[in-house]
Amino acid sequence: MKFFYFSVWLLFAGSAAAAASPSCGGRPIKLAFFEYGLYFSHGKGIDRDLADALQRKSGCRFDLVVQARARSWHDLKSGQLDMALSALSSPERDAFAWFEPYLWIKNVAVLPRDVAQRVEDSASFLARPQLVMGVVRGFKHGEEQDGWIDRLRRENRVVEYVDADQLFRNLAAHRVDGVIADSLVYRHMLKPAELEAVTVQDWTPAASGAPVNVVLSKARFPKAEADAWRGMIGEMVADGTIRTILRHYLPDDEADKLTRP
Repeated sequence: MKFFYFSVWLLFAGSAAAAASPSCGGRPIKLAFFEYGLYFSHGKGIDRDLADALQRKSGCRFDLVVQARARSWHDLKSGQLDMALSALSSPERDAFAWFEPYLWIKNVAVLPRDVAQRVEDSASFLARPQLVMGVVRGFKHGEEQDGWIDRLRRENRVVEYVDADQLFRNLAAHRVDGVIADSLVYRHMLKPAELEAVTVQDWTPAASGAPVNVVLSKARFPKAEADAWRGMIGEMVADGTIRTILRHYLPDDEADKLTRP
């Protein structure tokens, strides 16, 4: 009798474990990158290493593509794309996608030094109508930051670019007066001499790090399947997999900071 109960328990446990495993489905999982600093650049980066780790851990086949961020959001909503990385959530996006964080970043304002001499916070930037902000089309920066950008957009003071390369080239050329980015991006996108020519300001000093997420299309993943993927990603954060990836690109102390809220 004890053996019977033990066998039933093993069967139940095995079924539960199987139910918790991510489902691959009947076709490869289409996952998109976009060129954005240390996250992904010319086929390498944190997100490429994360995608490789997801494939190994899940055993699923992935179809990896590179495309503009605005295109990715369109395709996630329509179901033409299954996953993307380096994503921030928003109420609008929550309607068509699931999110699971894998690191936490702080976006800051990156300004040419001559602009920084006249600007000390978002209010002083907003108060100078000649100043314009550059952004990547379709990119979110955080609720508070996007609030300023929306106000600037209403005043025709936002210039949109298709990718981060264009954004930072135009910042370095003084065609825009500032960008909002995190250290994984601006440290990679700006050359050493260009870094010397900018000033970094924290315009949200009371805010903690914002979660950067793996995003899954609701058109591809029902909630139960999405929960299994999200659980696996959470395990990769908890067991140090993500921290190990970050340490290939960053000093240990900075990598440790980015893997907790």
